[in-house]
Amino acid sequence: MRVPAESFRHRPREGAGDRPPSDTLPTVPVEIDIEHVARLARLGLTDEELARFREQLAVILEHAERVREVAAEDVPPTAHPVPTRNVFREDEPRPGLDREEALANAPDREDDRFKVPRIVEEVE
Repeated sequence: MRVPAESFRHRPREGAGDRPPSDTLPTVPVEIDIEHVARLARLGLTDEELARFREQLAVILEHAERVREVAAEDVPPTAHPVPTRNVFREDEPRPGLDREEALANAPDREDDRFKVPRIVEEVE
């Protein structure tokens, strides 16, 4: 069910003070109280910033509405917009490093092992 666009007009909250009338604000597809969101985020915004963010949010939401309106019923869902292919080499077994090669650049070693700082506390 589609809702008429005129029902999306921003309506100022009661007690919003001397805000511009709702017919001067851009249409917003949902009612979002910018002042309330700013308070939740603990942001102190000026009237000019509130108006600017309201306009920016309107543009974002209008764009999202246009994207939602795209006729895509005949387009199957995909994980990637273009076909992909595996570009990795074949997984073939091959010899690994011997112990001395593996430990050659170790910052510290103990016998034939890497020595690392203890990270677990001992329980006494």
